[in-house]
Parts: sequence; C-alpha cells; structure tokens
Amino acid sequence: MPRRFSGPLEILTPAGLPLATAQGELVIDALDLGLDEWEGALRQVSPPEAAQAGGRYILRLPNGGQGEIVVSRGFSGGVWQFLGQGPPPETPA
Repeated sequence: MPRRFSGPLEILTPAGLPLATAQGELVIDALDLGLDEWEGALRQVSPPEAAQAGGRYILRLPNGGQGEIVVSRGFSGGVWQFLGQGPPPETPA
C-alpha cells in the first residue's frame, strides 16, 4: 500500500542548510509495486524564489525523516512537482 504524507516540510540545500518551508504532499510507491519510488508536490514555498526546476534539495518532515529530491517542474500558483532520489524519508504513522 502506498505511503502518503501531507503537511509542513522544510527544504534544505544539498549541504543540509535550511532554505525554505513549504506545504507538501508526498507519495511513496504510488503503484504499490514494493519499490522505493517517491514523488510529490510543494506548495506555499516560503520564500517563493527558493525552489526552481532542476534544483536538488533535501526535504525534512516534521518527524525528522529526510530524503533527497529533484524539482522537476513548476506550475502556476507556485506549485512545484518533485521526484525522490534514493531511499524515501520515513513518514509519520
């Protein structure tokens, strides 16, 4: 069964330095194939200019779970799509 998270996230630089905050949704193994694939969207990024297409970042969830992402596309209204790189973060129960 896919794991999902929706809520506040921290966006960090690849070096682990705080860059921004956002509301985010992420889905791990959306196709329920037992894979470590994960993806999601960022909304209400603050400051808004912190995210950009092609950018590599680290997401930190409220429980401390972290994972690397690549922002793949931006949409109107400041919504950013991302793809996970490597193991997904642990999501809250």
